[in-house]
Amino acid sequence: MPALNSDTGTKLCSSCKNEQSVSGYWKNSSSFDGLDYQCKDCKRKSRPSQDKTNAKIYARNWNRKKHTGFTSEEFEAKLVEQGGKCAICGTDEPGRNKDWNADHCHNTGQKRGLLCNKCNLGIGHLNDDPALLQAALNYLLRYTS
Repeated sequence: MPALNSDTGTKLCSSCKNEQSVSGYWKNSSSFDGLDYQCKDCKRKSRPSQDKTNAKIYARNWNRKKHTGFTSEEFEAKLVEQGGKCAICGTDEPGRNKDWNADHCHNTGQKRGLLCNKCNLGIGHLNDDPALLQAALNYLLRYTS
């Protein structure tokens, strides 16, 4: 682990191995010393273009992979497989944030499909529980004319 030298106010970068002033590091609350392991220059080099559009796409894809297991390629293939529509209601409008939700089982991590925001929230609020979903269906059917 790169050590902070409190006497000189410097730290050794884990990438370039140069000792730099602590002002050359971004804060990172999860690291031992509260600073990133890489200096700002190395961190910038390891990221894609700083163009805001590319950075947003990179962040979205990284978060999707981290939270749902869907890579960009798997996501695009699933969207084509579903004909560009929600796997539940069939809408071609993803809803909020104008992006599809990559649905997955929170217990097993199994990837399921792409959902619009409303369908994703619906099954999420029912805890992905088929029994609760069935109870909700039975309830609605009781009051449908």
